[in-house]
Parts: sequence; structure tokens; C-alpha cells
Amino acid sequence: MTGRHQARTALGREFGASDVVSARGDESIAQVRELTGGHGTHVVQRCVGSTAIRC
Repeated sequence: MTGRHQARTALGREFGASDVVSARGDESIAQVRELTGGHGTHVVQRCVGSTAIRC
């Protein structure tokens, strides 16, 4: 997972994230490639928490 907000990355770890990349831009790409043995990712999801609203 990538992120810089400690509360969010801590929650990510609770849900099973094994690695956290806090860098941005080219540096984050390099770190992800290193973690994946040079392969990078097949899929990327942007997920930001929110409070559910019921109508």
C-alpha cells in the first residue's frame, strides 16, 4: 500500500498490508518495483476512506 497518513497506513496494516511505501512520484515507483522484484503492479486502486451515508 502507499500512503503518508499514519492512521490510514496503520489501518491498512490491520487489514493485511505487508508493505507501506510512503514516497511519492518516481521514488514511489522505484520502491514498488523493488518490492515486486522489478515487475511493478498489474492493478492499482485508489481508495480513500469516508463515512457511509444512508438515504
